[in-house]
Amino acid sequence: MVLNGKITVGLFGTCENTNWREEFIKLLNDDIETFNPVVNNWNEEAKRNEEYHRKNDDYILFVITPNMTGVYSIAEAVDMSNKRPDRVLFLYTKVDYNIDKGVTKFTDKQINSLEEVKKLIKNNGSKVFDSLEEASQFINSKKK
Repeated sequence: MVLNGKITVGLFGTCENTNWREEFIKLLNDDIETFNPVVNNWNEEAKRNEEYHRKNDDYILFVITPNMTGVYSIAEAVDMSNKRPDRVLFLYTKVDYNIDKGVTKFTDKQINSLEEVKKLIKNNGSKVFDSLEEASQFINSKKK
């Protein structure tokens, strides 16, 4: 979806107590438009808006951090990478900061599992990255 001539990127993945979206946006060129699905009041309008972006944005970036509390984003990333591999971008961070808990980290077993998820998504034809910087460089290199 071209929005005012800009590439659009939906920022999906871990939502709880994380600032990865803000950090990622700082790394993007001005010609990139982002969608942040995190809202204060999750309601039908927010749900429809998220569904619209999931279907229409040029790229859907899934970032999984140790602050995750559920696994739906991982399932969603795998599913989308199977259906629309050209649009899905995936990465996980080994460390995050939680306002309530301080620094959070994945265990070695969780990292091993996430590496397998990453391989599965890559084998589906989607792009996978090791950092927010790598993902931003890829997106910044794209032109409409």
